Amino acid sequence: MVKFTIKVFLTAILVLFNLFLSIVYSQETGIKFHNFKTEIQGQVTCIMQDHKGYLWIGTMYGIYRYDGKTIKSFTNHGGYSLPSNTIWNILEDQNGYLWIRDPRMALPDLTG
Repeated sequence: MVKFTIKVFLTAILVLFNLFLSIVYSQETGIKFHNFKTEIQGQVTCIMQDHKGYLWIGTMYGIYRYDGKTIKSFTNHGGYSLPSNTIWNILEDQNGYLWIRDPRMALPDLTG
């Protein structure tokens, strides 16, 4: 009789523990997804966050800057712009300047 009572008690504890775990793991994460009017084009090659909090996304078709609300695109359109639309890397130096690496190894300062 005592063995049966212990088995029932342990089974009840395991069931309650599993119910508690399922409640804990099923809580909302607070993650929200947003749809943007500006679609990021091409394969994403790099992502970095600068000291101001901007998220910079390098792609095969230019660079995109996300400020938490909107996305702005930067592309090669001649004149004083990106030397290439293909972006391999984005770096920030100690002065807060962004440097962009493209296939030709050019490193233009995007913040200037």
